[in-house]
Amino acid sequence: MKKLTSILFILTLLISLSVNAQKKAKPFTGVISFNISFEGRELEPNEKAQMPTEIKTYYGKDNLIRTDQISAMGSVSSISNTATNESTVLFDMMGQKMAVKSTKKEYDESVKDLKYDVTYTDDTKTILGYKCKKAIVKDKDGKEMTVYYTQDINVNNPNANNPAFKDIKGVALEYTQPTADEDLTLHLTAKEVKKSKVKKSMFTIPAGYKTITKEEFKSMIGG
Repeated sequence: MKKLTSILFILTLLISLSVNAQKKAKPFTGVISFNISFEGRELEPNEKAQMPTEIKTYYGKDNLIRTDQISAMGSVSSISNTATNESTVLFDMMGQKMAVKSTKKEYDESVKDLKYDVTYTDDTKTILGYKCKKAIVKDKDGKEMTVYYTQDINVNNPNANNPAFKDIKGVALEYTQPTADEDLTLHLTAKEVKKSKVKKSMFTIPAGYKTITKEEFKSMIGG
């Protein structure tokens, strides 16, 4: 009888571990919305018009990620396929709609000189019910970014749209990001994590957008 009880206990434990593993392994699909604040100084009116007022990151099936930045001037959407490193940036600003596509080779070329050092700490905090760990990221100029990330949201290569955090194995739910002005820093904190289906059309170029190359885009902005 004791032997049978032991066998039943082991079977129950194995089934429980298997079910929990399946739950944990299920990829997250949905959207994370962020609050945005600015630290360091007050924004000038013309700066405020250019700064994002809303940021949302969509996680779809098949390794697709999209981040939307909305400002008074329009929107910029960055779409990435984390499996192929192909990306598209959609610009909808001042009456113009443009799509700039990048191949894996072009992506690798654009980030090859970007160097970041990541320091992992023992600090933690809970954001929207998710336990987050703290990391400090430094760029080659010594500018620091703080990121709180969670490993409880299962996304493959979750930071593909942010090269500074590409080595962090977790979804960023709070982080700081410097601007060109050393006195001004963006601070983003997740205000909602919504699990849902994300339409595949979210990761394609909509009708009405003109597709151009990176070189054409640089030429347009004088780069």
